[in-house]
Amino acid sequence: MKNLSFNRRVALNFMGATAIMMLLIYLTIYAVVYRTVYNHMNNDLLAEARELREGLTVQNDSLFITSQREWREPEHGLLEINPIFIQVSRPHGLVKKSPNLGQDKLYVRPSLTEIRYFKDTIKSKPIYQLQFPVTDASGQKKGDILVAVPLKDTQMVLVNLRTVLILSFPIIIVLLFFITNYIAGRSIAPVNNLMREAGNITGKNYTHRLPLPKRKDELYYLTKSINDLIARLQEAIQREKQFTSDASHELRTPLSSMKGVLEVALRKSRNQEYYHDKLYILLDEVNKMSTLSEQLLWLARYEQGNQNIKQEKFSLLEILHQQYELLEDELHKKSLYLNLEFCKDIDIMTDWMMLNRIIQNILTNAIKFSPENTEITVKTFTKEKHAAIEISDHGDGIDPQELDKIFDRFYQADNSRSAQTGGSGLGLSIVKRFTDLLGIAIQAKSRKGEGTSFILEIPLTDQASRI
Repeated sequence: MKNLSFNRRVALNFMGATAIMMLLIYLTIYAVVYRTVYNHMNNDLLAEARELREGLTVQNDSLFITSQREWREPEHGLLEINPIFIQVSRPHGLVKKSPNLGQDKLYVRPSLTEIRYFKDTIKSKPIYQLQFPVTDASGQKKGDILVAVPLKDTQMVLVNLRTVLILSFPIIIVLLFFITNYIAGRSIAPVNNLMREAGNITGKNYTHRLPLPKRKDELYYLTKSINDLIARLQEAIQREKQFTSDASHELRTPLSSMKGVLEVALRKSRNQEYYHDKLYILLDEVNKMSTLSEQLLWLARYEQGNQNIKQEKFSLLEILHQQYELLEDELHKKSLYLNLEFCKDIDIMTDWMMLNRIIQNILTNAIKFSPENTEITVKTFTKEKHAAIEISDHGDGIDPQELDKIFDRFYQADNSRSAQTGGSGLGLSIVKRFTDLLGIAIQAKSRKGEGTSFILEIPLTDQASRI
């Protein structure tokens, strides 16, 4: 059974269920016909016996036939055409019997006091017999009326019916199996085609899609779901390939630089000042790799859904002041001034750690790409049902044609400038990923030579209040 094809299993299961149903139907038909035939004979025999009883008189212990009308009917005299055998008996002998019995007699059961039906034989031929007790006014049995009919025709009808049912049962079941097998095969043919098409999708050919059926039935939506799944898998594979390629490229640069510095330093003995300078170069490269690894870890953690989003209520002013304290040294190194403009403090409900990371990455980028002795502006305000933060710098800006790409992983709008600032191209990717998770809208505005602005719109829920 396990090795059978799907359509044959369907055919066998359907055949088994139908066989049980047909068997029950056949048994019911036979039982109904059998019961109907014998009920009809019972009614005819009983009616005949009652008519005979009306023509009998009981005197003392004797029975007398007072009416000969029933005895003269043709069916009591003939044996070949619809014969009915009748007989009246008393405990010590025969009173009268119909001519068609000839030398034979119907068998009497003296002990019976109620109406009974029996199967018996006359001249080795089956008959169906009624014994009708005759009683006097006091209820004492004085004799019996016996009425019988041949069973040959009835038994022939029942035998023929039984034969037809028995012979037709396996024929219908076998035909049903082949018909069901054919229909099931036709029904699952689209599934087989779907399986063959799915087999053509390999690691080298994951751009292939399954053809959609013409009818929009369950198979259509199944195929569409599989195509959507393949599309998502293709997107994930391409994203991982690009991510691996870009990460390898970004890690190769600091490793190559560190290897070159070490090889030069080991060629011959140097003075302490030379080694001191080279160690600073190595430390700078290690810091770049550490930052890159940390950012990759953040992305991997949230891409895999291993980090829970914790909703908590806090002040927007508080988080911005914290970021200022963290980045104060970086600001002083480039003589940058951070201008905080608050219309009012705003309480928000979101993930503290993730929002911290978003603001920190945007401010870090602003510090990296701002010229010395310039200003970075941070504004907060409310906009409909959102708390908004706008962070602006006065750097070289970004070409408007590249604004849509700045959130891609490892993308750097100006490679020469990024090389000078040590950027990895992951900071804004983390920002975009976290804003998507928190439902925060982010917008970048920039013009070449006029600086860049990032605007964050944080939804205000009923739990977050404005002060």
